[in-house]
Amino acid sequence: LKERAGKYEYFVYINDGVGEPVSVTGDKPIYARYKADVPTLVLIVHIILIFASMALAIRTVLGAFVDGKFKWMLWATTISLLLGGFVLGPIVQWYAFGVWWAGVPYGYDWTDNKVLVELVFWLVALYKNRGAQRSRLWVYIAGVVTLIVYFIPHSVFGSEYDYTTGTGHGTAG
Repeated sequence: LKERAGKYEYFVYINDGVGEPVSVTGDKPIYARYKADVPTLVLIVHIILIFASMALAIRTVLGAFVDGKFKWMLWATTISLLLGGFVLGPIVQWYAFGVWWAGVPYGYDWTDNKVLVELVFWLVALYKNRGAQRSRLWVYIAGVVTLIVYFIPHSVFGSEYDYTTGTGHGTAG
């Protein structure tokens, strides 16, 4: 594979030398997707910020439950999500797959789309808690959305290069 986001499909068989080979994968292939190198520092900071946003989201929701001071945590959650998902995320994706954004409206990459949905809910929570306003409900909703987002596997329907056309959704091709 030389094209970023190019995929190979494999069917895996075991042969004991006595009988017929037995399929390990059944009728469904396993995939290997090529990605180019991502600078280590960029990747590490991206991962730290994404995990920080998740940890801060949990802490923000817990702070809202006990009616403590959660507004600074709401800001910290949103800022870490913005930096990790919308500044460094596209940079990582560019290095790996040659595209800055593969979510709506340009593609179907669930990683891009799920982080977009998550951000929208945290921005609404931030808006509903601006100034003297307090809306713990929107913090809870954003927290539940964050939980759902983290149950969706990474890179589902991600960038994919089409060798037949020389292009792909979510690729620079």
